[in-house]
Amino acid sequence: MSHPDRIASRQRLVGQVRSSMVELNELLARMARGRLTEAQGRMVEQAVRTADTLAVAVSDLVDVCAVEDVLEPATDEVRWVDDEITRRLRLLDRPGRPGVLGRLVTVWADRSLGHLEALRRATRDGAAERAARVASTWRGATQNLGGVVLASRLGELEGAANAGRLPSPVELDQVAAALAATLLALMERVEEESSGEITPLR
Repeated sequence: MSHPDRIASRQRLVGQVRSSMVELNELLARMARGRLTEAQGRMVEQAVRTADTLAVAVSDLVDVCAVEDVLEPATDEVRWVDDEITRRLRLLDRPGRPGVLGRLVTVWADRSLGHLEALRRATRDGAAERAARVASTWRGATQNLGGVVLASRLGELEGAANAGRLPSPVELDQVAAALAATLLALMERVEEESSGEITPLR
């Protein structure tokens, strides 16, 4: 890929991250203004804290974007979440105790920030085996929520780390971008749940 193409790829990735974070913050603000139960309010508050921390985690990518390798182009057509999985998770709701999906998403999002930092530390320390364990744990949790794209990328990192190859800075940036987009997609499903706009299982 030529240098101008690398610049264009960087710009697409940065645009994807920035767009995801803006949309996520707008979504959370809209949810906070809605008619929420006490439990839903706590969930949104936790999601806001997670989004704030994630914004810091990806700030270097957005502000500096010191990336020189080939990046996968971002596309609006990516399906970040498997809706069949999120619909089935809603079946876990019980009368008087809705919001299972929201609780699962907020726990996953909070832990995902720790996994992202753990991957960065393992890479800095040259610890491929540790990186593989982190990627495996994160991939499994992400798959359980239907985050198919992020889970796939984590699976690739896991396989490479098991072979002794640590993630590159570019790959870590791509994972951070995928995390932002996946969290946005999941919170959109949570908003549908809290508003009652749920697509029934086929």
